[in-house]
Amino acid sequence: MKRLLIALSVAVLALWTAGPACAQPHEIPEAYRLENPMDVAYLKKNLRKKQPRLILTPEAVQQIKAKIKTDPAVRNVYEAMKLSAAE
Repeated sequence: MKRLLIALSVAVLALWTAGPACAQPHEIPEAYRLENPMDVAYLKKNLRKKQPRLILTPEAVQQIKAKIKTDPAVRNVYEAMKLSAAE
């Protein structure tokens, strides 16, 4: 019983001290970083001048649907998003 109590105490102490270190964000390699295309210049160039000022327009939806049918990479991303949403 004493061994079990000591082992449990060591495990709790190890988790308690390692917790903050594990929670620290890690640096993402440059090759895996994504750039957000939605900056001010992009919005000024592509945002509709009339109301409603949508980015996801019916035309954009049609283009995306066409890409899903023709581009395997886009299709894989779409399928991954559907799986993630289903969880």
